[in-house]
Amino acid sequence: MAFGDGILQCLGLKNELSRCPFRITVFGNDGAIIGGVKKIAEITESEIAFITDKKIVAISGKNLKITCYGENEAAISGVISCVSISDRRKDERR
Repeated sequence: MAFGDGILQCLGLKNELSRCPFRITVFGNDGAIIGGVKKIAEITESEIAFITDKKIVAISGKNLKITCYGENEAAISGVISCVSISDRRKDERR
């Protein structure tokens, strides 16, 4: 069993990652990778927010920068202090 499979099993998710609309990997407080990104909602030095299929993922901190942005994925560097997830409003679902 791979390490990631063990984590999924502990969370009760089995191997059903294909159903996951987005994924966030945080590297300490120095950076993050967000998968499942549809578009950028907001970008400042203290907050970067992404629109995913059904949620908004916001990364807060200091000196935040998008270091890589590609097909469905973005990488952020800077001092990360908070990751928050909220529902999208109906007018944002385009």
